[in-house]
Amino acid sequence: MDEFMSDEECAEPPPKLAREKKEPSPHSSKDRKRRKDENFAEILDKKTVLKVRCLKCSKLLSSAPGRHQTVHRNGSCLATSNTPKRRLSSDQKKSLNDSIVSYLLESGSSFNHLQSKSFRKLIRKTVISVSPGLDMSSIQLPSAEWIKSQAELKYEELIKNITNDIQTPVRQGEACLVLDFGRKWHDFLSVFLVYIDKRLPSPQLKVTPFAFAPIFESKKTENIVRNLVDAGIKFQLTEEEILALRIVGDGARNIQKLAQYFKSSAVCACHTVQKAAERVLNPLKESQKSMTTPELDHLQSLSDAVDICGSIASRLRRLKDKGTLSRLPTNFCPTRWLTFLYCTRDVLQLYSEIEAVTDDTIQSLLLDLEPERPKIITLIGLVDKFEHPLKRFEETKVKVHEVAPVMFSLLDYFREEQKKGANGKDYTRETVSKSAVLSLEHYIQETVGDVHLISTFLCVGLKSLSTIPAARRDSTIKLVMDELEKIDSSLPPQNTSTASSSSYMDKFYDAPAPMSSAKNELEDYQRMTMSLEERDLCPLQFWDRHSSRFPRLSKLANSVFCVLSSESICERAFSHLNKVFRPDRFNTEPELVEKLMISYIYLNNFM
Repeated sequence: MDEFMSDEECAEPPPKLAREKKEPSPHSSKDRKRRKDENFAEILDKKTVLKVRCLKCSKLLSSAPGRHQTVHRNGSCLATSNTPKRRLSSDQKKSLNDSIVSYLLESGSSFNHLQSKSFRKLIRKTVISVSPGLDMSSIQLPSAEWIKSQAELKYEELIKNITNDIQTPVRQGEACLVLDFGRKWHDFLSVFLVYIDKRLPSPQLKVTPFAFAPIFESKKTENIVRNLVDAGIKFQLTEEEILALRIVGDGARNIQKLAQYFKSSAVCACHTVQKAAERVLNPLKESQKSMTTPELDHLQSLSDAVDICGSIASRLRRLKDKGTLSRLPTNFCPTRWLTFLYCTRDVLQLYSEIEAVTDDTIQSLLLDLEPERPKIITLIGLVDKFEHPLKRFEETKVKVHEVAPVMFSLLDYFREEQKKGANGKDYTRETVSKSAVLSLEHYIQETVGDVHLISTFLCVGLKSLSTIPAARRDSTIKLVMDELEKIDSSLPPQNTSTASSSSYMDKFYDAPAPMSSAKNELEDYQRMTMSLEERDLCPLQFWDRHSSRFPRLSKLANSVFCVLSSESICERAFSHLNKVFRPDRFNTEPELVEKLMISYIYLNNFM
């Protein structure tokens, strides 16, 4: 019958088109719900989620919803998975635990923080993120006791490193101690050791923490000495080696008496400059005897005007509507002298803008300040001469040779200003300058000592002592000569004989000249022609170059140029420590707190 069928009937019917399955939109509600699922981590291809990874077994799955995801949501994948999970190796565990201990010492974190759930969760998530498929149970974090024991072991290693660094400079007399008591840590004595490191291509000044000793007794000189000697034991330093060092402090009476025990005691130059500046408006009792009653009353009126500037700055900071002020004046802090200078200067500079502030209290204060404004301008123009020396002496660099010249130049400056004020009938200039002269004379006598004068002479650019009063120049040269004679007696005899095993050509060369006397060496240095390059050299580098020509002077130079001009490094250390070590945070013994403090300061190397 096929032969009777038409061509249309013989043709096969067209196949039915299969309905295409619509792919779910990556932005559909189901997809959004799925993407919030905490059981999976998304793997993106451009902006589309194609696959997800199970956070339990780390298996890759299709992102399309279905039963293949259910077994992973309810955790059945862990029971059905035949693939064994990887575990941390012993080396990896050791590395992880060591990193936690290092984090403790470098960050200053507490032991409680390292045991907290949030910290442990962070560590585990971090390890899993960098090593997927790892068995979570293999990440066993250390206990607080283990961390404590390891921290103490690392501290012992750190002490060994410090000991290797400082023993030679200390025994050669090329180191000094810098100490201070903290304002917040009242019961801790902060001590740093400054030494000259000669292992580098050129000698450099280095600073390392020496002790953060808890003081439970009174802060008497004897107790401080005992704590410093005890601190030296851990660095294998004897009592004689510790007491042979120079020491720098803030000038307190108990610290000044340390000169009776140590080689010498120098007063912090920053404290000297700051106190001299503070006593300009508030003279010492002995200075008041040299001033008249009208002069003291004038200084008091200037002090009251400065207080008004402080009140204006404080009021402006509390106002919600500050008008069109371009900036706020510095807030005045009674314990920080520079804030007085900055605050008063800012108020004077912003005076026209402050006048536009619509506040009754501000306007009342401005009325009180207006009659005194010309006098305050003169005052600030004078006392800001203290600012640059104060900032310069704060640096942890070789600056001790600059202390005496700067202090004497300040004294000369204010003497000249006093004369100008008297000749020009400028009573404010004359009175303020006179008070500054009396203040500087007192603190120069208290502060500028032998180490400052000797270091000034041993700075090749200052050896003429032109910046030192003539009355002190001869005494400075005598000081240097006395020190050279002490060094001369300790020098080993010079060996000028030719060894029998010398080479054949040695007999053709002249023998080295014998060492000159201490007096000749001093005179040779005074006659020495100085180049511009040598003048700009750091004194340590200069004496390193000329150590063979001036053996005694170079040895003396190393003993004085290791002295810092101030103990501001201790204040900076306490500022850092106050951020991470609170007195009420630790329930551990003070010795452990000291270990953590030394480790934190040393490892962060903030000096």
